[in-house]
Amino acid sequence: MVNYNLERDGANPEKEADMAESQKNISALMCELSVALAELSQKMSNLAVTLENNYLESNAPEPAAMLEAARETIEKARSS
Repeated sequence: MVNYNLERDGANPEKEADMAESQKNISALMCELSVALAELSQKMSNLAVTLENNYLESNAPEPAAMLEAARETIEKARSS
């Protein structure tokens, strides 16, 4: 662990404890962010699969089918 104590005239245990607590808080926040990003990535992947499936199930011409599938998927995502 990196020591961020910049005082030259001796260690300050209170500041060191505060820094350690701050580092733990930052670490916990980074873990939460990592989990949230993983969940977002999974949702985006599911959305892409749903969009592709909707497109493949439609018999409309390619551009119109893709646009309609995208609109339906976005509306479903907004409502949930």
